[in-house]
Parts: sequence; structure tokens; C-alpha cells
Amino acid sequence: MAWQGLPLASSTDAVSREEILRTGARRAAKKYATRFTSFTYVGDGVWDVRAAAALGWRFIGIGSGKEAANLRQAGAAIVTPHYRPAKAFFELLLDNPVRVA
Repeated sequence: MAWQGLPLASSTDAVSREEILRTGARRAAKKYATRFTSFTYVGDGVWDVRAAAALGWRFIGIGSGKEAANLRQAGAAIVTPHYRPAKAFFELLLDNPVRVA
């Protein structure tokens, strides 16, 4: 599946979050004819932190208050309340060497 030419995967492709992510990664590799060496998963749920950890992917959590605390408790080293300003969020994507523990 692709949206406006972007490779993606969703719950219609697989049941487990990890397999959805693997499917998206395979589609991206095929589309861009490359072998990616790392991925950064951006999510807002504890299940997202767990999926990133299971795959060995880097993770950026999105949340504030109790949601942010839950993400950190689950192992997220980087949590931001939102995507704005966009420049700051993209810097997190580029400078995120931390993998979920």
C-alpha cells in the first residue's frame, strides 16, 4: 500500500504491530531500492515502545502528562509533547541515537 507514493503498512497488512512495522520497512526498502541500517519509530502508546524494542528500532514518544510518564516508564528515552515546531521535531529524528531498552 502507498499513500501519495509513500510506502506504508497498516493493521490491514498484519495483526501484530511488529509485523506491520516489518512490512512497512520491506516496502520502503523496495521503493527506495536500498537496505536501511536503522529505523526510528514515532508513537504515542506503550505498545509502540514495546514494538520498537522488539525490533531494535529507535523510538521517539509523543505525549504529555501521564501519557509521557507511561512512555518513559516503558523505556522511551525521548518523549516530546507534540510535533511542533517542525524543525525541532525533525532534529529529534536526526539526532536520536537512543534505542529502546
